[in-house]
Order: sequence, then C-alpha cells, then structure tokens
Amino acid sequence: MQYKVPQNIDKPDQILGTLTLVQFTYLAVGGALIVVINQISNVLLNRLLMIIDAAVFLSLAFLKIQDQPLISFMLSVFKYAKSPKTRAWNKISTKPIINQTTEQEKTTATPHKTLNYDKLLEATEKIDTRGNPQTIDQKTVFKNIDSKIFNEKKP
Repeated sequence: MQYKVPQNIDKPDQILGTLTLVQFTYLAVGGALIVVINQISNVLLNRLLMIIDAAVFLSLAFLKIQDQPLISFMLSVFKYAKSPKTRAWNKISTKPIINQTTEQEKTTATPHKTLNYDKLLEATEKIDTRGNPQTIDQKTVFKNIDSKIFNEKKP
C-alpha cells in the first residue's frame, strides 16, 4: 500500500482561501483600524489615514523582501541599525588571563600519585578481557610477558 508523502512542509497552512493565519490576522486588524478611523476622524484626514493604514497592513500581509516577511525584514533592519558598526580591540582586560598561585597554594596542592605495577596489570587485564574472569594460566602468561617488557632497559 502506498501512502501520500506530504510536500512543502515548510509552507504555512492556508486557512482561508490562499491566506495564512498571519496574513488573515494582519488584514483583519488593518480592516478594523480602518473602520475605527472612519468613525472618528473628518473626511480629508479620514481618507489619508485609511490609505496609509491599508498600505501598511497590506504590505505586512503580502510583501516579502529577500524571501522573508516584511516584519522579519524590518526587525533585522532595526537590529542592524542599533548594533555597533565597528569593532575595537581593547588592550586592557578586566579579567586576568592567568591565575597566579601563591606559595601556600603550591604546597597544599595534591601530591603526585605513584603508579603501582600490580594495579596497572590488573586494570589492563580487566580492560582486555572486558571484565570476564580468566584462568590462572592466562594470567601468568600476561604477567610474564608484561614483566619482560617492563624489565627490559632501553639503550
């Protein structure tokens, strides 16, 4: 049985004809504002404000600049205008780069741990056998091989 694979999943859902929810909301708010303007102001100012309102809300609903909605583009423009255009390197830093330790801190540091050969051999056997127990013969073979390697002196 074949199933229909959805296409254009990045595209927002269209709820009213070809309008998305966001577009419909912009148009509804713009239309409501036009009705309020028509009720409140006089005729000449009324027409001018209704044209400006219609242009703004139609642009918000339908205009896309560089494949992004107008509201996202305008927010990017404001963010760019607010951010500094040049960067300057400040030589003087308030944070210390290296933490300097006093003599007391150096003496109270943890002592150097010595490595025990038997514990090292036991750990390598556990790692090599993945924790499974071995027979005594295999342990003596590993110990003899490892002791020969550690006892050889390099020139």
